[in-house]
Amino acid sequence: MTSLEHIANIAALIILVLTPIMFIALFWMVHILPEKIAHKKNHPQKEAIKILVYMSLLFGGMLWPIAWVWTYLKSPRLKISQNEIRLDAPEGHVTETMTELSETTVEDKPQDEAVVKDEIPLAWRKEIEALNLRLESMRRVAEEYEEARSALANLQAKASGDTSSPNQPKKA
Repeated sequence: MTSLEHIANIAALIILVLTPIMFIALFWMVHILPEKIAHKKNHPQKEAIKILVYMSLLFGGMLWPIAWVWTYLKSPRLKISQNEIRLDAPEGHVTETMTELSETTVEDKPQDEAVVKDEIPLAWRKEIEALNLRLESMRRVAEEYEEARSALANLQAKASGDTSSPNQPKKA
């Protein structure tokens, strides 16, 4: 065996080993491309696209085109917000729950710039709820003040001997 044949055998062995490894690496890089694009664009269903890409490996790549198309689709966003208002009444605890469902489709902006305007962070919602409770408490105090003022005016009117109601204008 000459040195030229020896070099050819080594080159053939390297090619036979490296070619499948390079082919598998290239296949993997192309195959996970939809997942990478969805992550980069901050796609709302990026986890589902990731799962579809991995499932495509099991099905021989037949699901890969679906993942590729799904990556570039803009999907509607469903916004569910729940606001609770709790009022402590003398009779007991009253809870009113309002649930709003609003569906917003973002078509004008790319998915990574899309912002749903009604989205409020949880900390702000808790602060708003606390402020609503304080506001309701202040309204109850204002109502009690008006009732007490009216009762005081009635007592003053009775004490002075006036028979007309203090809320009604006096006759001249």
